[in-house]
Amino acid sequence: GDKIGRLNIMAMGSTGMIVQATLDGTTAVVIKVFFNELGVLDTNAGAHSRRLFDHERKVYRTLAGVLGLPQYYGHVVDAGRLDVMLRGAPAIVIGLVHGLPLSQRLAAGDLDKSPVLASKVLAATNRVVAAMHRRGVVHRGLSPDNIVILAGSNGEVAILDLAIAMREGSFNDVSGPFAINPDTAGPAVIVDPVVRSEHDWMAVERAFGTQPRADGC
Repeated sequence: GDKIGRLNIMAMGSTGMIVQATLDGTTAVVIKVFFNELGVLDTNAGAHSRRLFDHERKVYRTLAGVLGLPQYYGHVVDAGRLDVMLRGAPAIVIGLVHGLPLSQRLAAGDLDKSPVLASKVLAATNRVVAAMHRRGVVHRGLSPDNIVILAGSNGEVAILDLAIAMREGSFNDVSGPFAINPDTAGPAVIVDPVVRSEHDWMAVERAFGTQPRADGC
């Protein structure tokens, strides 16, 4: 199997961690490791963690070959030194994307200074999203934080974070006592890939890029 080395933990979250490494000593990759239900790495990954892993792996497989997404290298087969850290926990390997998030470029005013660049970024993003839709996948969490303007490009982008993406026919519209409209519900209410029982009160705020009031009203 492919050997993985040169480990660097990039981020830790509630469901796992992101590790940067090299594949066979040459290809820069990102490894997404899923914790078990106790929040630790374990060979016996919890059912929830396993569902998250299986869901995201299926999304990447469905989108294989779509330009503008990180290359999917599969799951960790022979991780070498990483095995000590993973302890058999489920993990997927994708190519490392070089560039800056759209959010950083917006904050720096780069797109304000160049309407041409802004239009190219918008067009490139639309192409990737349209290609995903043709494969029956909806991202559901698209934001300036996970749209990366590729380094050295003239507005080409890569779209990241497919954790809550929906494959056609893979979600329910009701889960629990409250009905949810999957077409308008905010991504915060979507998990693995079941629609949770919260109201979709975050949808409008997310659509317009604003935060809800502290009192939730």
